Amino acid sequence: MKYEIGKTNRLGNRTTNQDRFAVLERPEAVLLILADGMGGHKGGELAANTFVLKMTEVFNDTALPIKDPHKFFTYAFEYAHLSVIETGKQQEPPLIPRSTGVACLVQNGTAWWAHAGDSRLYLIRENKLFSRTHDHSIVEELIKKGKLTEKERLNHPKSNQVTRCVGGVKKSIKPDFSPATTLHPGDTLLLSTDGLWGSLSEDEMIKHFSNHSKVDVALDRMSEHAENISYPNSDNITAVALHLISNDNTVPVTKNAVQNSKNNDTKQADLVLDEIQQALQKIEKDLKI
Repeated sequence: MKYEIGKTNRLGNRTTNQDRFAVLERPEAVLLILADGMGGHKGGELAANTFVLKMTEVFNDTALPIKDPHKFFTYAFEYAHLSVIETGKQQEPPLIPRSTGVACLVQNGTAWWAHAGDSRLYLIRENKLFSRTHDHSIVEELIKKGKLTEKERLNHPKSNQVTRCVGGVKKSIKPDFSPATTLHPGDTLLLSTDGLWGSLSEDEMIKHFSNHSKVDVALDRMSEHAENISYPNSDNITAVALHLISNDNTVPVTKNAVQNSKNNDTKQADLVLDEIQQALQKIEKDLKI
């Protein structure tokens, strides 16, 4: 699998940057992670940072290829969620930090993603929007019910209120999951905070990718444009993207090698997930939930 990565992070007109992201590349898989700390609550930066760190920890400790991405994301989000709560309790004075979060796993030319809140993932194919996540927000629900239009989204008084997040006061988290999605050469996966998608339309974002052959250049121009047109109220602007060049996954191995690798990966993956489950139970006990 050949691909190129782009990433951008801008402060905007804010005094602090509460966005966090990571691009984790291993021989058989890539994990893109993005979080937007919720500024309406104290500790947003702490929540976003903890989310990215814990997602990274789970990914680095999981055998590849990941045989059950849905199970992987379920554990990773829950582990990160409880860790954010615990980290908040350890502050002086204690905090209840919150963050949105989105992550995308790519392996063997296939993508899976999960999210909570209004940080988004877009899949762009042949210069068109093929798929995107749906925000966990009051405004998104109003749009689904036909009570609000997309144009009215940003001017709504509750445009920044999300209905799901990482951290906060709920005992568990229920992110939304995508099905396995086979990628085509030329596809672009874009993860974005609302500082970007709230300033640019989907057509404008896609146009930047079509106008620039390098994904990092496209993201740089895109974020600069978003910052300029939202001045002097620009939010933190963060995005990461993976552009698939080819899907060639041919690896010359023997039949026995493949079988042994699968058996070892299965045992290691199950062991890691057992360890994560034990960690979750310990955190839940400490939190008394």
